[in-house]
Amino acid sequence: MAFALTLLQRFGLFAPKVDDSEAFENRLTRIGTREARRDVRATVFVRTPL
Repeated sequence: MAFALTLLQRFGLFAPKVDDSEAFENRLTRIGTREARRDVRATVFVRTPL
């Protein structure tokens, strides 16, 4: 069975188990990066206050 799993992983048909201990931290990092990009991007349809 281990050989079959290794073979499937080589072909990309089955992902190996991932250590989920840092998954929350990685998600927070991605969210922070996305929010930083959103702040930098100029919006087209927002009117400036008069």
